[in-house]
Amino acid sequence: MYSHESALIAGIYYGIHRQRQIPPPPPAPTPPPSPRPLRRPHHPLLRRKHLHYLHQSPASQHQLRPLRPRKKNPQSGFAISSHGHLSTTIYGLTRCRGDIPADVCSSCITDAATQLPSLCPNRTDARIWYEYCFLRYDSDDFLGKSDTSYAVIVYNVENATDPVRFNEAVKELMGRVDEAAVRSSKSFGWGVTAFTNNVTVRGMAQCTRDLSPEVCRECLASAVGLFPDYCSYRKGCRVLYSSCVVRYEIYDFLFQTDSSSGSAGDLLRKRMILS
Repeated sequence: MYSHESALIAGIYYGIHRQRQIPPPPPAPTPPPSPRPLRRPHHPLLRRKHLHYLHQSPASQHQLRPLRPRKKNPQSGFAISSHGHLSTTIYGLTRCRGDIPADVCSSCITDAATQLPSLCPNRTDARIWYEYCFLRYDSDDFLGKSDTSYAVIVYNVENATDPVRFNEAVKELMGRVDEAAVRSSKSFGWGVTAFTNNVTVRGMAQCTRDLSPEVCRECLASAVGLFPDYCSYRKGCRVLYSSCVVRYEIYDFLFQTDSSSGSAGDLLRKRMILS
């Protein structure tokens, strides 16, 4: 059952290039992690642009209303919108994970659109990641552009057995999954690979649908490019950009699918990259 309380990830950042700010990956801690992924932090960090305000509240409920799902229309899982005029325009985007049902998508986006203006008051740039959806708004027109400047990385604190071969299996799987996402009309790809008789690795990749296939491919390549530094040997890992997401796990985190790979239609620790 979908739970908003277990799904929130957010981050604070300021306008410095991420590539110069990524710290070395920390060693895995010894205590066992929580069995439920993405627990809501007690003090959620809010991603926001430093000292950028409009003359009026930049993201009211009225301005975010076009991004909310409409019950009368089929759920596509993706929407873009703009509101305002010239210097006061706010651009918005919502994305649901490509494998989730329409009702879960609707519930997630509705909650995100309700929570984000309250969590980031008087901000012209804010975004919020949930397990099943993502919402963003900004006073800069980001639509159609890849944003890989800031990332959220979530990884399993446990290492795989036979780690070198495990990394190779993940690399091969994510190559297939990324290409499936690039070729998909929903910009969503997934796949599975059998690592051992008892361990199956599942992967997914997704871009926002405002990106061209080539820009999507570049975004996914950048995300997977962080795996060697942060995800090597880990039993699960995900990299969340605003424009794309990649993830693999050794448990079934996807909704029901009908084959071993294709396009749709944890024991985890969160690490924030401040940039």
